[in-house]
Amino acid sequence: MDDAITLVPAEPEDALAAAKLWVDAFHDKFLHALGQDPAPALEEWLQCSPGTFAHTTFARRGDDVLGCIQIYTAQEGAQDDVRAIWRIARRRLGLRRAISCMARFWVMDSYRIPKNELYVKTLSVDPAWRGHGIGARLLDYADAEARARGLSVVGLHVITENEGAIRFYERHGYRRSPKQGVWLGRWAADFDGCYKMTKCLTPERRAPHRS
Repeated sequence: MDDAITLVPAEPEDALAAAKLWVDAFHDKFLHALGQDPAPALEEWLQCSPGTFAHTTFARRGDDVLGCIQIYTAQEGAQDDVRAIWRIARRRLGLRRAISCMARFWVMDSYRIPKNELYVKTLSVDPAWRGHGIGARLLDYADAEARARGLSVVGLHVITENEGAIRFYERHGYRRSPKQGVWLGRWAADFDGCYKMTKCLTPERRAPHRS
C-alpha cells in the first residue's frame, strides 16, 4: 500500500468523484433507474443531498480519489434523500419514468440493518487502482469502525454475477447467505438476485497486564 494514500471523510464538492465511482460499481443499478449516462443525474443528486457524505470515506492520493466506502448502522439507517431523487428523476426522466426510477431504488435499497451490524452500502475502487490493496484497506476501516461502535458484524450485499467481488469478500472473512431477491432483482436492475455477506468480528486480543 502506498504510504501517500490516506482515508478521509468525503466532502460535498466530491460529488462528481463519488458519482463516477458509484456508477462504475453499480452500473446496472443506475442505468436501469436513471437511464443512459447516469453519472450527471447522480452527481446532481449528491450535490443536493450533502447528508449522504456524512457516511462516506474516500481513499485519496493527493487530489485523486481512488476509492470510497459508505457505511451505516441501524440507528443511522441507509435511506437516501427521497425528495431530492424524486425531483431530479422527474425533471430528467418525466413523470412515468420517474415513478419507475423510485420504485427500482426502493427495491434495491430497502434493506433493514440489524442492531449489531455495520452495513457497507457502497465500496468502490477506481479500476486503474484495483489490485493495490485499496479495497482491503477500506474493509479494514469498516472493521475498525464496527469495533469502535461496539458492533459484532459487518455486512453487505453483492449481486450473484459479481464473482470477482464475492471472492474478494470471502478472502477477507465474509461468508455468503443463500441467494435472495431473484425476481425483484431481475425487474429492478436485470440481475439474478444477490447474496448477503457477513463477517463476524472476533474481539481484539489485548496484551496481558503486567504489574
